[in-house]
Amino acid sequence: MNRKQYFETLAGFRTYAEENDVFHKPVKGEQCNFGALGYVYQGEVGVFLGYTRGQLGQKRGSSDTLPDFKAGGLVLETKQGASNLDILVGSKKVDYVCYCPDFRLGDRVELVSYVMSKQNFLTVLTEAGLIRQKKATDGTWHTSIQSYKNSKKKYELFLDLLDEYNEMSLEEYRTMAKARAKRG
Repeated sequence: MNRKQYFETLAGFRTYAEENDVFHKPVKGEQCNFGALGYVYQGEVGVFLGYTRGQLGQKRGSSDTLPDFKAGGLVLETKQGASNLDILVGSKKVDYVCYCPDFRLGDRVELVSYVMSKQNFLTVLTEAGLIRQKKATDGTWHTSIQSYKNSKKKYELFLDLLDEYNEMSLEEYRTMAKARAKRG
């Protein structure tokens, strides 16, 4: 995907998220809109970091197997809300996670993102009790972030842990990745 296609795809996800209720939990036979906001977040992080080529989003029904961004030998995976963790669990592909629990259209990603090592992110989720195994409709098991919106106590603990384990801002990550890329 070239730069023009990247921005067109991002605009398409943004429009879709604006026109559909991305928080509506679908019933059988309905289309799930949950992923649209995550793709907008991923795309906005890419724009902030200066990565506007390559894949944005994935085909419906496929699993998240490719990390989102790589620079200077660092691999960054973006996550938003209660998302799939298969790429993080048991994988050596990802170094850092850029996460936003409650992204909204119009948010500036550099102000709402937590950036931490993959291990620290998994520690936060474990300590908050938010990792779960989920069986998909095709019978395969996936690891995901359990929804934290139904428990104020869990949600507040989760936010406190994110603050505690947060290692850097998105701006600091960008600076570090650029410096490492220059060194080769």
